[in-house]
Amino acid sequence: MRVVVFTSQGWAESILPILKLVGHDVVAVCSQPRKQSTKWLSSAMQIKGRQVKAAVTGQGALYYHDPMQDLLHPQDWARQNLVNWVDANGLKSESFARKMRKLKPEVGIVCGFPRLIPQSVFSVPQMGMINFHPSLLPKHRGATPSRWAIYEGDKRLGVTAHELTEGLDAGAVYHQVAVDVAVHEDWFGLESKLMMAATDCLVAVLNKCESGLLEGVAQDESSASYEKPFRQWHSVIDWKLPCADIARRSRAAFPKWGGIFGIQNKLYSTWELASIAEEVNAAPGTVLSVHGNAGFVDIAAGQGKVRMHKLLLPGGRIHNAQKVFQKQQIQAGMLCMSPHQIDALMGWENQKKQRIVKPQPDQVIGAHS
Repeated sequence: MRVVVFTSQGWAESILPILKLVGHDVVAVCSQPRKQSTKWLSSAMQIKGRQVKAAVTGQGALYYHDPMQDLLHPQDWARQNLVNWVDANGLKSESFARKMRKLKPEVGIVCGFPRLIPQSVFSVPQMGMINFHPSLLPKHRGATPSRWAIYEGDKRLGVTAHELTEGLDAGAVYHQVAVDVAVHEDWFGLESKLMMAATDCLVAVLNKCESGLLEGVAQDESSASYEKPFRQWHSVIDWKLPCADIARRSRAAFPKWGGIFGIQNKLYSTWELASIAEEVNAAPGTVLSVHGNAGFVDIAAGQGKVRMHKLLLPGGRIHNAQKVFQKQQIQAGMLCMSPHQIDALMGWENQKKQRIVKPQPDQVIGAHS
């Protein structure tokens, strides 16, 4: 079949090679232009037009690396395979739609594409466009489902192939492939599982397309939940939570960053940590131990304590937690900043939005695990 693909770096690695391997004619690949990879951000974080200077966090932004930037970029694959590459900028223009019509695609494949595709484009392929969304729809519609699944403690996630419509991830479901979310799963580990599941889902759906057996099942709108993009403020640690919840949420964006906390108006991010479920006689957020040669730091949680072995420091540096605390003269008995204090420090109060969440049992349509 003549296929046009809308995708992004990382997800391209899971779908473009398999399309060629099974013999489909990829007539064009559309994506954002390739960005230069960076290990850390500059010494000032840009927060919607507001500069938060390095003085706030120490030496720069609490950001390490996006491993998706190490994976295949659609632009590179297209060049290597002599396939048309189309810049996603101008997606809503008439010239873009005209370019799509000239390609005469039979079906459109959308996987990991970060922008909404207008009706003037998704209506071009004869069989329409099929979106491969990284969740078990109708749960976790919208952005970064894998991070929210970890954050909320979901046991299963998956990939859903559905009809692309004007509604956000709302089209009829063609196929689903489920994956288990491990107890200590982090964002990139789960994202890697989903990319593999997307390959299986793609093959199953295209086989149905070719055989004329592709049929969709309407989603249950009463079970839908919608996610906003996962930002750094979502990773701010609430020390009143149980230690296991703090450790889990700290992995929701790892290794971009971990759980974010502050002491004496300086921010840090967890890097290596563990939850210790034992009784603690201290207020949540209290530093329990710093001195000695243990190599770690304990902080009291709502239940139990969090043990931190390594920290991510501003500017992308990773250091031993105990040495950092000793150097910063952080002593046992000191209190960590509350989420409200960190929000005020970083200017995040007005940017945080209430998410609409309607958790439902994980229900898989036409899928295999």
